[in-house]
Amino acid sequence: MTAPAIGSPDASLVVSLFHSERYLKGFVRDVRRFANDIELTSTFMVELMLVLNSPSAAELHAAGGLDQMGSSRFRVRSVQVARETLYASWNRGIRLATGGVLGFWNVDDCRYLSAVVEAVAGVRSGASLMYFPYVIDRRWRKWGFVPRRRRTLYPAVEFDPEVFRRAFRLGPFFMFSRALYEDVGPFDEQFSISGDLDWSLRAQRQTAFVPGSRVAGVYVNEYRGLSVSGSERAIAEHNAIYARHGLTDLTQPADEALLAEYDVRRVRVGSTWQAVPGFPSSPEPAVR
Repeated sequence: MTAPAIGSPDASLVVSLFHSERYLKGFVRDVRRFANDIELTSTFMVELMLVLNSPSAAELHAAGGLDQMGSSRFRVRSVQVARETLYASWNRGIRLATGGVLGFWNVDDCRYLSAVVEAVAGVRSGASLMYFPYVIDRRWRKWGFVPRRRRTLYPAVEFDPEVFRRAFRLGPFFMFSRALYEDVGPFDEQFSISGDLDWSLRAQRQTAFVPGSRVAGVYVNEYRGLSVSGSERAIAEHNAIYARHGLTDLTQPADEALLAEYDVRRVRVGSTWQAVPGFPSSPEPAVR
């Protein structure tokens, strides 16, 4: 049984799981290390909020094992849902989470506690969103069968509003205050690949981003995901986001039928629609 929590967590990390079996062993190992690191601190507390999308037996077993790691300074909670988009799970996890500082943990990546601690300290000192250096672990097969791997440190460059408007520079380990999330609004559930890009552009209207100094974790790039594959869906999503934010010079030729599925003037959350600040609301959504 999870030990009773003392007070509210300093930070909540949302994890969305769907068909994640091939990563579970490494994820459970990394969470155990993370939880052990928390025990070495005096008062810090983190909540891991798992959103299990149509979970398999292996995923349910892993969630149960993670719950056993719970302590007075590390809380694991979970919810089971029918399959939904990543950003729907992120919104759901944030609604259920209880920490005042929020972030995400992709199941194929590894997170380090030190950056989470720095994010909480930064928010308490007045920052609304912090981003961090991280390691990119690139994995591929030379000639299709020889495993290759290269690790590179990706720095947290100084915040430049124009640079950050034209390229997603936050990385996967950014963290933000709950107050900023309430001001910016939820992630747009129309998107399945690039919703974090859209949200970051909306957040930039509200606040300057603050770089951190601690390495936040390891991002695994196996050149498999839709966001790095140049898929037609990814291109259409990016074009819709660029149109929403006045960055039309960045658009690429795209499938017009896919592009027509997006309403650039409104954000979808579940079955409801919200106007995007700076755009007039349209009477009917463009999504078919």
